Amino acid sequence: MMEEKRLFLLFLVFFLILAFNVNALPNLEVNKQAVTDFISPVQKAEYNLIITNKGNTDTFIINYFDLAWRVQTNPDEFTLKNDANISVNVVIIPIGEKSGGVYSPYLTIARKSNPKDAINTNLVINVINYDDLLDTKLVIPDEFDPRKKGLFKVDLENQRDIEIDDVTVKVESDFINQEQVINVGKKETKEVNFEVQFNEDTKQGEYPLKVSVLYNDNVVKEYDTNLVIGSYEDVKEIESPENSFLKTKYEVTKTNNGNVDIHETLSVTVNSKLFTKTNVKPNSINKVEGGWRYIWEFDLSPGETRNIVVETNYRGFTIGVIIIVLIGLGLWLYFRRDLTVVKKVVKLKQEKDGTSNMKVVIILKNKGLKKLNEVKLMDTMAHLAEAPAEFGTLQPKKIDRSKDGIRVVWILGTLARGEERIISYNVRMRVHIIGKVFIHRAIAKYRVGKSVKSVSSNIVSLFTK
Repeated sequence: MMEEKRLFLLFLVFFLILAFNVNALPNLEVNKQAVTDFISPVQKAEYNLIITNKGNTDTFIINYFDLAWRVQTNPDEFTLKNDANISVNVVIIPIGEKSGGVYSPYLTIARKSNPKDAINTNLVINVINYDDLLDTKLVIPDEFDPRKKGLFKVDLENQRDIEIDDVTVKVESDFINQEQVINVGKKETKEVNFEVQFNEDTKQGEYPLKVSVLYNDNVVKEYDTNLVIGSYEDVKEIESPENSFLKTKYEVTKTNNGNVDIHETLSVTVNSKLFTKTNVKPNSINKVEGGWRYIWEFDLSPGETRNIVVETNYRGFTIGVIIIVLIGLGLWLYFRRDLTVVKKVVKLKQEKDGTSNMKVVIILKNKGLKKLNEVKLMDTMAHLAEAPAEFGTLQPKKIDRSKDGIRVVWILGTLARGEERIISYNVRMRVHIIGKVFIHRAIAKYRVGKSVKSVSSNIVSLFTK
C-alpha cells in the first residue's frame, strides 16, 4: 500500500511538471461524446473523441498518466490534414473497485514531433455504488397454504443506461435454498420468480427467509423477512367395519393432514362389555340403552395417525359352551341306557290256603337312537314259586327250573327306535307274604352294532301287613 502511494505521488509530480511545460495546440479541437459514462464500481467507461485539425497536416499521439485507471485508445496515433477529423474510441477501465462518486481522468493529445505541444481533455465518469445500481422489491404473499406450491418474486429495475450482467438473486430458508443469475439491460425491469414446495404437515407459523441481491459478490439489497404459513384443519377418517359369524369388528383410523393440533372424540356403542376388547383403553365406558358406549378423546399433531380397534367376539364363549354341551352329551350317550327295563307287580292276592298270587308286568323301551337287535329278556323267580302262567301277548321261549328257582326267557328280536314292549305273567308263590319282600330283577340283553349289552330292571319290593 505504501509503495502504491509513492508511485501515485511520483506520477502526480510528473504530471504537474509536464502540464506546466505543455504548449497549447490552438488549432486542435476535441469534441467528447459519452458512450458509457455511468458505470458500476467495476465496469469500464467509454467515450468517442471527435478530433479536428484546423492547422497544417500533422501526426498526433494520445497519452495518459493515471495509476487509478487503465486507458485504451483506438487509434492511439493518427495523422490529420487541414480541416480533417477523426473519431477516437477511448475505453477507461478502473483498476480495482471504485467507490461511488464522480471521477475526471485526463488525456493528453500531443504532436508526435514535439510532445510538449499538447492539449489536455478530461473525461467525466460517474461511478454508482452497488446499493444504488438497482431498485429492488420483494413481492411475497401475506401467508402460504402448505398444501400448495408457493410463489414469490423479486422485482429488479435498472434505471441507468448501463448493462448490469450476472446479477445473483439468492434465497435461503428451511423450505428453499436457491439462486438465479440474470442480466438486467439498460433501463430494463425484470421479475425473478421463486417457487417453493412445503410439506403438507408444516405447522402454522413464521419461518425465517433471507433474500439477497448480489452483484460482483457485493450486496445490492438484502431482505430479512419471514415466510408465513397459514393454518388449516384436515382430518381424514377411515372406517373399516367387519361382521362375521359371532364376531363384529370396528376399526377407525384418523389422520391429521392439517398443520395445527386438533382434539378428536370417538364414540362407539357395543352390545356386550364382557365380550368386547379394544386396542386402546377408552377414556370412559357408559351404560346406555341397548348396550355400552365407549368414548375416546385424544389430540393429533400434524401428520399424526391414531388407530382404534373395537372387537366384540362371542366365538370363544360359544365354542366353550358347545364343547361343554358336547362333553355332557357324550357322557350322557356313554352312560345312558339304550334300553330301559321296568318291572312292577300290579296285583298281589293272599289266598286262604297260604299261597300268594301276583301279576308281574315288565316294560321294555328302546330309548336309544338306533334299532336294537337280538333282544331277549330273562326273569327269575324264587324256588318256592310255581311255574308262571297266563302270559300276555308274548309267550316265553323257554322256562327252566333249577334248585335256585325258575328262569323264564323271552325272545323279542328287534326293537325299533322308541318302540315299547310289555310282557306280563301270573305266578303263584307257595308262601304267605308278610312284611316287606324283594323279588328278583329282570335282565335284558341286546346288540347295538357289533356290541352286546345288558341291562337290569329296577328292584321290586312288596309290602303286606
